[in-house]
Formats: sequence, C-alpha cells, structure tokens
Amino acid sequence: MRQDGIDAIDGLKPYKGGNDTLWRLHKLNIVDKHRLLVTVGSQMRSADIGALMSSQMRPLPDGTPIPILSAFFKVADPMFPLKAGDELFTDLPDAKPNKHLEFQFEVAISEPHILEGEPIGETLHQMIDLVDHFIPIFKPLL
Repeated sequence: MRQDGIDAIDGLKPYKGGNDTLWRLHKLNIVDKHRLLVTVGSQMRSADIGALMSSQMRPLPDGTPIPILSAFFKVADPMFPLKAGDELFTDLPDAKPNKHLEFQFEVAISEPHILEGEPIGETLHQMIDLVDHFIPIFKPLL
C-alpha cells in the first residue's frame, strides 16, 4: 500500500478510543460475517407527559376545556431490553386512567462490548454520515 493511503487510514483513527463510530462499524461487520443475526431489543424512547399535564389543568374561565397537548419527553432510563412486566409509568395512587398518555418505543442494537442499547436508527445514520464523510478523503487515492 502506498504511504499516502496508510497515512489517510491512520488519520481516521479507526480504533476504540480514536474514532469509536468507525471502530463499532468494523466490529459489527466482523460479527455479521460470523453470525446470521445481530442481536436487537426494544426499549422505551419517550412518554407523552403533555397529555398527563393537560388532564390536570382546569377549564378556561369561560368553561372551554384545555385541549389535549402532546409533549413527548425522552426517558432517563430506557429499560433496555424491555421485558414483559416492566412498569413504564407510575401515577399518583388516586389518579384516574388517562387514555391519552402514550409511549414511544424503538429497536436498539445489543452487541456486548460494541453497542449496548443504542437506537438502531440513530446509530445507522451516524455510521452512514461517517462513511459519506470519508469517501472524498480516499477518492484521490484510488
């Protein structure tokens, strides 16, 4: 290999602690060659707290009810991987059921020591953007 090619590869820092996204892409590529499936699971993404807040508000002075607002907030603990019986939300003991309270879920990659509970959509976008960024670097070397 020519020295300019070696230098270009070295400049990308394709190792853990250097360019972690590139290192993860490489490790997933290796896993993919030796196994049929990459392990995934489901996790909670967000909860619609706006619907809960709307239900707690009093009507306007003219009696007009407050409209149901939607405001999804990302949860601190996505509970990856979700399991049957996991509690997604706990309300006050005397609270009435709220049919407008919604949750969003996502599929996440679960490859130990590579990606653990990383949302698959965001992760793939990062990897695609990274590869798109590197193509112009290597094009003159071909």
